[in-house]
Amino acid sequence: MLTALYSAISGLSANGLSLSVIGDNVANMNTVGFKASRISFGDVLSQTITGVAGDSQVGRGVLVTDVSPLFTQGSFETTASGLDMAVDGEG
Repeated sequence: MLTALYSAISGLSANGLSLSVIGDNVANMNTVGFKASRISFGDVLSQTITGVAGDSQVGRGVLVTDVSPLFTQGSFETTASGLDMAVDGEG
C-alpha cells in the first residue's frame, strides 16, 4: 500500500515541477533574451511481482531527471539604428 502512495506522490511532485517550468516559460515568453526550459522525466526502478499468471513489473514512481535550457535561435527584429546587428547560425 505504501509503495502505491509513493508512486502517486512522486507523480504529483514531478507534475507540479513540470507546471512550474511551463509557467516560467509562459511568463517570460516576451522577455528579451529569455531561454525557455525543457523538463525530462525518468522511472524509478520497477519491482518484479510473481503471481499466479506469472511475473509482472510494477513501476515505483517517476522522477525529474533534468531541467535544461533550450538554446534555439531566437527571432530577429528590425531596429531604427544602423549600428544594431545580430548573429545568425553557430556564431
